[in-house]
Amino acid sequence: DGAAYVVLFDITNKASFEAAIEHITMLQAKVNAGQEPGNIFLVSTKSDLEKYRTITNDEIMHLAAQYNCTYMATSSTVSYTHLT
Repeated sequence: DGAAYVVLFDITNKASFEAAIEHITMLQAKVNAGQEPGNIFLVSTKSDLEKYRTITNDEIMHLAAQYNCTYMATSSTVSYTHLT
């Protein structure tokens, strides 16, 4: 099955990261139980606002590794996309 899930969060908003963790936890439980097929993509937004960052790269990479997610950093105001 080609299903995929995209979970976004704002690097300047800790609450959005915490909500992303909740969504990924729920999705991964369903994927592991065979209820939902697919891959999970973790996407950060506002990469152009580095000076306002509240979530560290270490936190993001730890979450991506913990749940085997593909991680991508994006910005809608500059030509910036980074895929890990």
